[in-house]
Amino acid sequence: MSKRNDDFFKAKKPWSETKDALLGCYLKPYFAKIKNLKKPICYIDGFAGKGKFDDGKDGSPRIALKALDHSFENFNTSTKPIVNSYFIDVNYADDLRENLSDFNQYNVHIIDGTFEKYIEKILSQNQNCSIFLYIDPYGIKALNADNLIYYAGRFKSIELLINFNSYGFFRDACRILNVKIKDKTIDNIVENLEEYDNTPIDSEDTLTKIIGTNHWVNTILKYKEGNINGGEAETEISYFFCNRLKNGYKYVLNMPIRRKDELGTKYRLVHCCNHPDGCVLMADNMYKRSLEHRDERHGGQLSFLEFTVDDKAIDDSEIEKKLKFEIPENNMHLNNILANFYTNNGVLCDVKKLISFLKNFEKNGEIIVIRYPDITKKGTPRSFWSEKNGTKGQTLLIKKEVSDENDREKVTSL
Repeated sequence: MSKRNDDFFKAKKPWSETKDALLGCYLKPYFAKIKNLKKPICYIDGFAGKGKFDDGKDGSPRIALKALDHSFENFNTSTKPIVNSYFIDVNYADDLRENLSDFNQYNVHIIDGTFEKYIEKILSQNQNCSIFLYIDPYGIKALNADNLIYYAGRFKSIELLINFNSYGFFRDACRILNVKIKDKTIDNIVENLEEYDNTPIDSEDTLTKIIGTNHWVNTILKYKEGNINGGEAETEISYFFCNRLKNGYKYVLNMPIRRKDELGTKYRLVHCCNHPDGCVLMADNMYKRSLEHRDERHGGQLSFLEFTVDDKAIDDSEIEKKLKFEIPENNMHLNNILANFYTNNGVLCDVKKLISFLKNFEKNGEIIVIRYPDITKKGTPRSFWSEKNGTKGQTLLIKKEVSDENDREKVTSL
């Protein structure tokens, strides 16, 4: 049985604020977009907790349901899609029932049990739904990379947001291989992991199943020999987990959440999906939350440098170079290019900056941009930099060079 963590719910910590802000800010546009598919929606919170902190602040279950309220507030009742919401917790089911009692319009199901026991049953009952699965475990033992990949093959529309406690994995990996954590700073991080189940993991095989590869063994051995430090080991471990998830999800992003004292990463939030729109939306969300998170940790101090979500300084020329590499020789939709950029390079900047670079590429004749419709009702060329579906849709295709006469004619018509 999962360990109770009553102290965690006494007051909401700053890093939990960032984590929940990322969830809530993404779910509002996600629900707004997914509802137009006119398919049932299934939202699952696998480790829901109490639903509300003792200081009165909302936890992830109430944040998700309020996002549904916000997205559906002006929706026609007769055509509103069915929403099934599931909140699983082995320790706090009674608290959840009380704290979510005002959201019954979303078919709220409180599951008194473990994520591992009930997730398969829930997914089987919602085969025709668009699935959003939030996995925020107390530790790492409930994670299984192969299971997460398996879910992707069963649903046309499924997204995951996972809290991966990377330093918790690092600590257990060092213990299993009898490697001493020699960095004082890293030792302080792993010895003060809140929200972490200290029940020992029993084998190398268990750790391998969690992230889906045994490459972590070599990482810990490199750390033992002094070839890498603890921070580099954590980064490698997180990379292995995210890279493995790409076997089921085309787009995988991650964002580290750090403590205010700058001691290191508390955990990483990992987002998985198979649709470029979702990837781009989450990347922009991660970048904005990282700015807020950084401001909070630095007391609002301004910096002349720009930083990625990994807190690494970066200049525009480096971002431009990486973006140019992602532009294909054949036509590709704008959001596919942006999603490929983020999943291949990480969240280096916001979408607005990437669009500004693309505008300059077009102006300088470095890329060909084809827009549909290409002219306004007044006959002037269109210059939009977004795509829309529906009756008022617009399409934007980009490539490096003109490859055939048909494309030349289209470009000329602009």
